[in-house]
Amino acid sequence: MAQVVITIDTEIGELSKYAPRTFETFIEGKVGGREVGYRFILNMLEKYGVRGEFFVDIYPYGLLGEEYFADLCKAIRLREHRVQLHTHPSMAFDARRSYLHEYSLKEQIEILSLGANKIREWIGVYPTAHRAGMYGINADTFQALERVGISYDCSWFYGNRNCKLSCSIRNKPFRLGNTIEIPVTVFKKIVTVRNPVATLKAILVQKEGRQSLVRGEQFKKLDTRYGATLEEIKKVITESDPKAVIILFLHSFNFLDLVFNLRKRTYESIRVNDNLIKSFEELLLWISKQESCRFSTIDDLKIDYEQRDVCIEVDSGDNRTLTGKAINLFRTHILHKIDL
Repeated sequence: MAQVVITIDTEIGELSKYAPRTFETFIEGKVGGREVGYRFILNMLEKYGVRGEFFVDIYPYGLLGEEYFADLCKAIRLREHRVQLHTHPSMAFDARRSYLHEYSLKEQIEILSLGANKIREWIGVYPTAHRAGMYGINADTFQALERVGISYDCSWFYGNRNCKLSCSIRNKPFRLGNTIEIPVTVFKKIVTVRNPVATLKAILVQKEGRQSLVRGEQFKKLDTRYGATLEEIKKVITESDPKAVIILFLHSFNFLDLVFNLRKRTYESIRVNDNLIKSFEELLLWISKQESCRFSTIDDLKIDYEQRDVCIEVDSGDNRTLTGKAINLFRTHILHKIDL
């Protein structure tokens, strides 16, 4: 039976310094008189009897106040969910180095030790799992994790350029030294793009049929906020190896629409996205009714290292038209706006 683990990166994020009330917005999700952050997520999970893995980035505690993060970890622990370690080291170590792989082995040990010991200080429990911010691991990370006594890592994201690890495994758990890697579950999304040059020629000569298509592939995580649809996630869960460990991905700000202006270095719009809330609850309900999978936590996993390394392929069809691509380019390079 496949095991589904829900992980929540609980953080203010790398760009939060450009927004007011960062803890309240990005972790508590307090926007427009509503609250859709970590407590809201706890309520949703508990409605379906699920315990979540909250990967907490503790490193801004010196900037925002230690009591915020201590109370956060205590609240999660009190409700019998798991507090794990999430590392965005730039917040406490070097503002010019955002990725864990940019630090030496000695420095990574220091970073991990600080985070894990702070969590133990606040809740009396040492974290058993780690995820690097923006998946920025390298081979030194596994040595560092072993040195500080963290058994599991959940950072490996196949196809993500921030992972500086030479590895061909896509989804099945594996060991590096004494550390067990539980990869971010990915699927291969086949994307068909209209060739811009051919499309322009076809428009000019009014012959639609002469447009040529270019096929590419992307590796996507199971996260409705970042490019996966509800149906794609269901397909991955349904077609995965029966012994698979499946990681569902959220952030503490998961249910917020965030529009960031790159030029002005500020958030222009922050509002609640009710469609994302509806989709996530529908997914929880659907999983709870399946006989082929069950919810689990990392420490309770039954791992079979001999399972097949399955990566489900999804053909999205012609979903990136010239118009859509032009709009995205216009927003990013002319308006300098990105949706986070």
